[in-house]
Amino acid sequence: MLTSLSSQQFLLSFWIFVVLALSTLAFVQHAGFRINTSPSIPIGIYRITSEPIKVGNYVLLCPENKEPFITAQKRGYIGAGYCPGGLSYMFKRVAALPNDIITMNDKGLHVNGKLYPNSKPFHHDALNRTLPIWHANKTRLKAGEVVLMTQGDKNSFDARYFGPLPQQQIISVVQPVLTWQ
Repeated sequence: MLTSLSSQQFLLSFWIFVVLALSTLAFVQHAGFRINTSPSIPIGIYRITSEPIKVGNYVLLCPENKEPFITAQKRGYIGAGYCPGGLSYMFKRVAALPNDIITMNDKGLHVNGKLYPNSKPFHHDALNRTLPIWHANKTRLKAGEVVLMTQGDKNSFDARYFGPLPQQQIISVVQPVLTWQ
């Protein structure tokens, strides 16, 4: 026979669920796993590695507490988190490294003469706000610079809008454990 839960039993069950969920998340974080919910790279669970940074790697980075990241957070392109200034971690894919030749124009990002997929910049976001487009013309990346892009989301906030970043902003290369995209 099925019986309904009393409100007291429901509250107890709810709080047990919350505690178990938070404990699981804390364990996952402590064990070196991160959950990506952004379409910048496939959505899923990733493991932090000590691999060297290479073109094509997925990386976890902490953006600097400066423009255009501050405006990106205010507009909701990136969330709140534990990086300086309360910015969220970001997951991206490495598109270019030092000595690569970069051109960024209205057609998109070109790395060593090859057009990077889904890299055409938009001049305005969905609410018609101007986006800060980065431009470059056959620029050689300097030592310590990296260009980070999306895996394939044409609407991602990536290097099209903020340009090259210092490699020091990368926390780690991450490897997919379980993705569903």
